[in-house]
Amino acid sequence: MREPRTPVRDTYDAIIDLAMHPETGPYAYALVKQTFRIAGQQGVIDAPEPLEHDMRDPEIDPVIKPGTDFWYVKTATDVVVQGSAYAPFGRATPQMEVAVSVGSISKEIAVFGQRWVEWAGHGQVRITPPEPMEEMPLIWENAYGGADFRVTDPTLENAPPEVLLMKLQRDHPGLYPRNPFGKGYLVQPDPVEDFEMPNLEDPSNLLTPARLITRDPRLWHQQPLPWCYEWVHPMMFPRYVHFLDGPDAWYPGPEDRTLPEVQQGFVAPGFRTASRERHAMLGPMPAFYQGASHGLVVPGLLPNTPVSIRGMHPEEPNLMFQVPSPPRIEMQVEHRREVVKPRLHSLVCRPADRQCTLLYGAVMDLTRPFIPGIHKYIPLAVHVNGDFPVAYEAPVPIREQIAGARGQQTT
Repeated sequence: MREPRTPVRDTYDAIIDLAMHPETGPYAYALVKQTFRIAGQQGVIDAPEPLEHDMRDPEIDPVIKPGTDFWYVKTATDVVVQGSAYAPFGRATPQMEVAVSVGSISKEIAVFGQRWVEWAGHGQVRITPPEPMEEMPLIWENAYGGADFRVTDPTLENAPPEVLLMKLQRDHPGLYPRNPFGKGYLVQPDPVEDFEMPNLEDPSNLLTPARLITRDPRLWHQQPLPWCYEWVHPMMFPRYVHFLDGPDAWYPGPEDRTLPEVQQGFVAPGFRTASRERHAMLGPMPAFYQGASHGLVVPGLLPNTPVSIRGMHPEEPNLMFQVPSPPRIEMQVEHRREVVKPRLHSLVCRPADRQCTLLYGAVMDLTRPFIPGIHKYIPLAVHVNGDFPVAYEAPVPIREQIAGARGQQTT
């Protein structure tokens, strides 16, 4: 197992690297990650967490993971809140609400204790009252979703067991495309023993017995959206549709205002067509890089914006703080040194730990290209808050690699 990354400084982690845009040419980019402890309105700088999931590593698996810090550029800020809902005053409750507010944006989640579906005959169901709970993890596994594998897949007739298993896990018409990891999604009306309801729902769009069973896998898009604050997995709809002309739901569904995501402004109309028509040289659609849940991809998030998190600390009912000011970032190429404007890529909060991390990105155009593997020394560095530079580490030139390999063969 590869050793975890160590932050480059005592108060932040940072890297600088090279990239190429197919239209504007070469550029340098920097990523800077700071950790703050929520203590008062402004927060205080804390021991840094390392940049996570470096996709530049050829041995990393999976290559794309929820919450990676290594996207070069984002057009908005991903706000992610990780943790659990805690019953007020530690007294078990059958249901409650949690809420996250960022400036004028607010997202509430209805949280329920364990509930079950009971069948009353003729395809009719009832939902049992929620059981008391003291804590409920706010994760996609507890949100609405999952799969009904009773849905018939005509492509699996006479398939060998290994193919059947793979298809059931990855590609099946009974999967709920928005959240295959959750629970509560039903297509067929026949009884299922010990069938659990989701613990997390959108309070403005709750599941009811009348809408619990779709009866047709093509109608999945009419069901409620899964509701959570966690990172969105790259294989959840609609995020994966933004990956060029790539995967889609088994039954794709609409891309106009009849789709709830379009109606509520979470994706643009015609998103599927736009991705299909995008030139491959430009890479995925910008929306693919945004990993926050619906409603928490925030454009233009500014310092000092108030943040409120309700119901996610075991003792404090409401945590409040302001978005910290960004670090001063200077990028240097050869003898040219410039102050560059940082963009806040993500704000990740863990209320129970009273902690949040902020990831910033910055870019600078290059007047000439540098080619890793050809140029032995590439004079590139980033300065954070006037600190001594974090330098670019050029890979061993290909010529030296070949010479070294030849030397090993002759010994």
